[in-house]
This record gives sequence, structure tokens and C-alpha cells, in this order.
Amino acid sequence: MKKNSSLFEFSADSIKFRYGKTVTEPFGESTNLNFLDERFSYPDKLNVLAVSPKVYSEFKNEIVLLTKKGSKAYVNVTLRKRENIDDSQFLASSHIKEEIGLTNGDEVELCRYKKTRFNKIMTQKIDFIRENELVLSQYDADGNKIELDEYKYFELYNPITCDNIIVKRSHIRIDEELKNGTIRLNRKQRFCLGCELVHILTPWQWEILENNLNEAELSLIKEIFVGEDHLLDKTSSFKQKLDAKNILSRYFANELRMIPVLRSGTQRKKSLARRLSDLYVGKSTTSLICRRPYDNDEGLDIVRMTRSNMNLLGIDEMDKVILQYKNKRVSTRVLELDDDEAFLETNQPISTDLVVCLPVHIRKQLGVLDLNSTVKVDRDTAFIFKKSINEQIVPVLLTLFSTNLFNDVSVILSAALSVLAIPIVLYFNLSSKRNMRA
Repeated sequence: MKKNSSLFEFSADSIKFRYGKTVTEPFGESTNLNFLDERFSYPDKLNVLAVSPKVYSEFKNEIVLLTKKGSKAYVNVTLRKRENIDDSQFLASSHIKEEIGLTNGDEVELCRYKKTRFNKIMTQKIDFIRENELVLSQYDADGNKIELDEYKYFELYNPITCDNIIVKRSHIRIDEELKNGTIRLNRKQRFCLGCELVHILTPWQWEILENNLNEAELSLIKEIFVGEDHLLDKTSSFKQKLDAKNILSRYFANELRMIPVLRSGTQRKKSLARRLSDLYVGKSTTSLICRRPYDNDEGLDIVRMTRSNMNLLGIDEMDKVILQYKNKRVSTRVLELDDDEAFLETNQPISTDLVVCLPVHIRKQLGVLDLNSTVKVDRDTAFIFKKSINEQIVPVLLTLFSTNLFNDVSVILSAALSVLAIPIVLYFNLSSKRNMRA
């Protein structure tokens, strides 16, 4: 690939920063930036890299990759504009420093991803809704943009709202009749990506609307989003909400982008024990949006979700769930999300049926770097199997005893019958657990 000239010229002697075009082949010569070793944080994001307005404008609304030269360490970063630093300086959050081992004097690269853009979002066909599949056009799949078969996971994100979901390659379908730049999504996917009507308008969203809407449109938005916090009035009519959604989509949901998840070409295989527990107990999965926990949950190894989502997964309180985001997994216990007041003390308004509350240390383990991410939640079948083992002792003992009732069979045949009978007895006895899932 032909390399381009560097975007900026800096003169400093600390951390080197290279701007890149793709994740594999950066362009431009290395330039130097001063690393300001100063503490700073953003409440919703762990991976913030603060840069000057000039540098920020070059990568605005993009997910960019920060890599450390001479090592395999990398991290996705979210750029934020900082007015009080010049073009030769940047600030890195503590998570970025820790993730790639960033110290003063290191050389790093900032790279753009190869990405596919979608500027037309259509509703999903009924046949594909249940499996959480998305549909792309043949051109977008083969147009030399993203190599679909080289990665197992892809990240689909809204560049304006920063909402994102992770999609498995096996859940991506190709439709030859779709036009390029078009994508089909179900309603839950659109909501998780900020393409449906939101429950609250942020100050910057409100500022954009005030500066761009005409008087009639702004009047409608003010009727729907009330108060100083601009909260959605749930008593608004369906037509008002639909009109408001169409207005907001022009500014905040008119484009989606898809990038590959690095190092997802190969995936570790499940252990035999995990496969057997999935078979006997039955796997159950849903996707939920990350949010903060209750104040008193922070630091604990638990997550919270609504009773309806727990019933959907077929689990009880203090059972374990497996959270997955990209290539990382965490197993943790679950409690019911049943206190709306405690939830709203730490979160912006949103339908709690769509969220899972994660303490920050679990988000960090998963690599969930901001609260706009959607994670996959599975019930931990191995935990449920172990939990139910006491219930299985009596059926197993009866099975062993019954094989000895036949006096005319040999010891070897009796043992063989036991080996064959026990898995069958366990499978039928755990049918109640399999039937608990939706």
C-alpha cells in the first residue's frame, strides 16, 4: 500500500506518535508528542486519550487503535478534545497506561481501522429477528473493505452516540438484492446502537438540535423531552414519538460503521466439561447494555439484571452468568435489579429491561471501555450443573443399584449398563433446568 505523508509535524522528545491508515499498515513518518503525566478521568469511559483540537479533528467520531511499538500491546481509544494542551501533547487515562504498559519515552502508533459505512438502516426480515442476525449487501461484504472470513467478531458502532454491539461472523448474512451502504437490523439492535428514540437528550445533543432545527421541529422536541434534563415524556403519543425519532435520526442515527475485532480469527475451543454442561443444562443467551451498578455494589463480584431477564436466562438470584465481550469472558454471580431509585442514582434514564449493571472492575476485566457497549450474557451451565448435583445423587444411586438386581449378568456387563444409564438418567432429570429458559 502506498504510504502518505505525515499529517502533522511535531517537535518534541518524549513519546512518538504515528498516524495510521489501517490496523496493519500505518502511513506517514513517526512524529513526536509530549506525554503529559497528569491524572484525569471521564466517568463513562476508561480509554480516553485527550488531544488538542487540531489532532482531534483528524480522527473525530472514529474508534482508533493505539499500539506500542516493539510489543504486541494495543488498545482501542476514544479521543477527547482538550483545549489547554497544544498539538504536540496528549493525556492518557490510567487504563490506557496500564493496558499497553505506557511509560515516558515509549513509541506508539495511532491507527485508523479499515471500516464499512452504512448510511441506510432498514428493519430486519422476520425470519432473521430471533437469531439476532444482521444483513449486509453483497457489495459491502465483498467490496475489499472488511475481510469477513478472517475474523470471528465484528464491532458495529454509531460514530455520533458511540453506542456499539459485537456481532459474530456466523450471524452476518449477505443479501444480493440490498444496495451498497444498506444494513438490516432488528429493533433491539437498533436500540442498542442509538437508532431508536432515546430516553434522555445529552447537553451536546440538545445544543446540536437547538442550532439546527426549525421552529416547528424544535417545538415538537420540547414537547417530547421535558424539563432541564430533557427526559422523554412517556405519556407522549405514538405519532409524537415517531415524528421525534425521525427528526433525531437525521443527526444522531444516520450512519453506522463496522470494524473487525482484532485477534478474533481463532477462538479457544470449549472444554469437554463445558460442552457437556451446555448439553445437559441447556445454554441460554441474551444481549444487554452495560450500565453502572448500585453504589453499594461497586467492588463486588456481582452483576444486576431484571427479574424478567433472569427468567429469560432460566436462573435464580446468586446463580452465575458468563459475560462475554469480544474475546474476553467473566463468570460472576447475579442479583435482581429491582430498585429503580438506586439505579437512577448512578445512571441516566433507560429501560432497565435492556441493561446489566457491571461494577467497574468487571468492565475492566471484560475490556468494556465505555457504558455504551452491549455485552452477551449466558447462564453458567457448569455452575448450574454443580448446583444441581445434590439432586442427582439419588437417581444415580438408584441407577447403580438397579443394575445389580440382575443376578444373571456379569460384573463387567453390570458396570457397562451403569456407565450407559447414568448419563441418560442425568439428562432426563435435568430437563426442568432446560425448560426454564425462554
